[in-house]
Amino acid sequence: MNNFNIFEHLGMEAIKRWESFSYDEKMLPQIGTELLQKFELHKNVDFTCLLYDFIGRQNLDAMQDFTPFSDCQLTLFKHSRLFIEVLHWVSGTTSIHNHSFTGCFQIVQGSSIHTVYDFHERERVNSRFRIGEIAFQFAEKLHIGDIRPIAQGNDFIHAAFHLARPSISVVLRTSQNPDALPQFEYRLPNLAIQPNEVDVSIYKRCNALSVLHLLDQGLFEKGLLKLVETAADDVVYWVARTFDFSKVNDKLYDRFHDCMRQRKNGDLFAEVIQAEKVNRKLVNLRVNIEEEYLRTFVAALLNIPERDKMLGFLASEIEDNPVEYYLQDVIDRIRLHQKQDQLSQAQKQEISDWVMSTSLSLNQQIVNLSNPIVKILLDT
Repeated sequence: MNNFNIFEHLGMEAIKRWESFSYDEKMLPQIGTELLQKFELHKNVDFTCLLYDFIGRQNLDAMQDFTPFSDCQLTLFKHSRLFIEVLHWVSGTTSIHNHSFTGCFQIVQGSSIHTVYDFHERERVNSRFRIGEIAFQFAEKLHIGDIRPIAQGNDFIHAAFHLARPSISVVLRTSQNPDALPQFEYRLPNLAIQPNEVDVSIYKRCNALSVLHLLDQGLFEKGLLKLVETAADDVVYWVARTFDFSKVNDKLYDRFHDCMRQRKNGDLFAEVIQAEKVNRKLVNLRVNIEEEYLRTFVAALLNIPERDKMLGFLASEIEDNPVEYYLQDVIDRIRLHQKQDQLSQAQKQEISDWVMSTSLSLNQQIVNLSNPIVKILLDT
């Protein structure tokens, strides 16, 4: 059986079994898990040859969709209710998200840090924008052959940071479950959003502000401040996140954020935007780091938002080395990648103090520029 035929057989058997349950979407995770265990794709498919062979094949073209999910997504089986895709991850990693479908995924090459969360909704702003608390549940390291079920909606909120380059996963899933919409991404510590469904008028406002900035500085400032005072919550968040504030002076930037903080949810938006800013810097660090030892640390820093749980996870990944020495070592190595100076004794002591402190105030969101290890890592 060649590399492509095995996916055809897998898909047809999944359809046959699923049909006996009247295509109940909630049954597919169990069916898919059993079949992935049976077919052992990680042992029976040469995924490097599969990529090479795909380039010259045309009979799979009609199955393909454009998707930004992963560095290379190939659909290798497609049915009106179900499809199977192979996701290749080189530098990509997933945001925290839920799913508008059900199914399962398997790691077939490489390894990943998998983190799982809950979301407790506090306020529904509109169908595309929710406010609540994102609660970290657990983190685990997934290896070749590991399978995890995918439940729909808030029953399964997760993120995956892929350690090896590349890592490859296979997803067997429904096309879309109407009762699982909308599909959200989550922004620590407390937003649920639909970034692919942002109202086009928000982007147009950002474009208009950019051009107005060139035409009339006074009207630009007036328009920017009026928007932050009067626009809807989701508009203010997206403009604050999307507009290129490098174009404005520090005084106007501070006035914008002061106005935003006076809104009902303004402090919350400012906190999320700050966390996203730090996240982007950490993601940029990850692109140039290949060693799994170092990428594990960046994965924990990005995806485990509480100090004690992050340190507990890292301690489980290292052997006898005390966690503070581990942190000093990985931060030193990453700084070397960035052509920065080695850690000073004062910086090493600051890291050790942060690890050893029993202050409950440190059990808060990790990804923040006030966090000492983030400040030292990013040299801010």
